Amino acid sequence: GFEADETVFSGRREAVVQLSCGGAVLCEVKFTNDGSSSAPIPPDMLSRQGGFGAGERVTVRGRAGAVDYACGGIKACQVTFDDEGSTSGMLWPREVKWEHGFKQSEKVLVHGRMGTVRYACGGKALCQVVFMAGGSTT
Repeated sequence: GFEADETVFSGRREAVVQLSCGGAVLCEVKFTNDGSSSAPIPPDMLSRQGGFGAGERVTVRGRAGAVDYACGGIKACQVTFDDEGSTSGMLWPREVKWEHGFKQSEKVLVHGRMGTVRYACGGKALCQVVFMAGGSTT
């Protein structure tokens, strides 16, 4: 799925997600080149190619971290690194590599139980999940 204000691509057109969407929830996006809005689009028709959402887990030259705010296309990225919490300078999105991980508040399934990620995690950063039913935590 995608978060509100996340930069995505519909084909080759860069766009910004209007409201969080994913799974069965269709996405509506506003195209950055002309400000026009899309009809509702299935999430699998959108991609993060060249773009990253706030809190998304990434690596820069082998260093793991999280993206500070949505970036992509011509919008530069800034990353806070895990190792000593330092922040990168402005980076071209192509310098940033996606690392499998999860954003804070991202909805996930753990052994069939629906939950929400407590804070950004991935790589060496372990995940903690708060489950919807009963509010228990992993």
